[in-house]
Amino acid sequence: MKTVKYGVVAIQLLVGLMLSLSVGAQSEPRIVTFDVPQVGEILGAGVSAGLGTVPQDNNDAGEITGYYEDDNFVFHGFVRKCDGSFETFNATGAGLKADSTNGTFPESINHRGDVTGYLQKSDNSFHGFVRYADGTFATFDPNGSAGTFPANINSYGWISGYYSDSNNINHGFVREPDGTIQSFDDPNASQLVNVTVPQGTVVALEEAMNDDGSVVGWYYDSKGAVYGYLRERDGNFIPIDVPGAASGGLFLGTLVGGINRHGATTGYYVNDKNVAYGYFRGRDGALTTFSVPGARDKSGAGTAAFTLNSGNEITGAYYDDKLGTHGFVRLCDGTIKKFDVEGAATSFLGTRPTTINSSGQVVGYYTTANGVYRGFLRWPDHGFGKKCECEPK
Repeated sequence: MKTVKYGVVAIQLLVGLMLSLSVGAQSEPRIVTFDVPQVGEILGAGVSAGLGTVPQDNNDAGEITGYYEDDNFVFHGFVRKCDGSFETFNATGAGLKADSTNGTFPESINHRGDVTGYLQKSDNSFHGFVRYADGTFATFDPNGSAGTFPANINSYGWISGYYSDSNNINHGFVREPDGTIQSFDDPNASQLVNVTVPQGTVVALEEAMNDDGSVVGWYYDSKGAVYGYLRERDGNFIPIDVPGAASGGLFLGTLVGGINRHGATTGYYVNDKNVAYGYFRGRDGALTTFSVPGARDKSGAGTAAFTLNSGNEITGAYYDDKLGTHGFVRLCDGTIKKFDVEGAATSFLGTRPTTINSSGQVVGYYTTANGVYRGFLRWPDHGFGKKCECEPK
């Protein structure tokens, strides 16, 4: 899943795998790279000694949210407007002590500009927050939470995410706009205490909730294997278990990363050889699996689909034979477009998309050769999106 900060055992869609363009001719997709102006510069001008700038989500207005690290190793939230300007912020109660790696970690932005995510206090505890478009904040935790990780906010202000209890068991939750929080667990989720493998129910950190209130993610069995689910707003669970997914092993199985407004979902599954393959599940439940051409078909690698937009365009990452990470977009007709950000590292972490909006704009981050994270915005193959007001800078 999306988060890559220090000191946080936040579950990501990349769990179980090491997965994590230059601007071309006018007719080619264009990629804009960026850093928050306040990002740390300890290693030199414009270079962060640590994480850097990490976009997590974009909306149909072309706004991007995520977090960055300053010179004091503290994390802060940002919103990048579609004209390229930035707003930065700290959630109420977020730790700001130097060298603490505490701070504010946005995960999702809706079409109104409301942002949700989590904050880490100076006591290293994690709590949920929502930053409304007018700049005001609310913080929250489900009852029984020992660590809260909101992941998604829909157009109506509903928030979904997961939390861990005092026994380190995960549970999903949905927060209504009035602040009411409902916890939930997949009925098949294991909740063993004092075990060394993850337990409970997780909500994906990509685009895991739509405007209908449906939520997707996965749950763990007693051995730490993963199984996908779709939870409808009325609380009904629909299992998503892709044929070919392994079971009975840690992090093996089906992971669901995204759901769109039509109820279609995407994610990836891991087989018994620990190789990942992407899948698309239509609203009717029909499954299509796929692999990016050139993806490394060996243990710990493969194709990982993360999320999709309303046009059933999917973005994700894949590993090549040299263990380099690259981005891709799968169009609704099944065509796959591979891409890399110029300057991305060529081994291990490279180009890592996070989300794709309805206009086909992909945002994410890439890793430079010296381990710095920088943000990128990739414009769609089919031209500028009708819903975005700004041309790329």
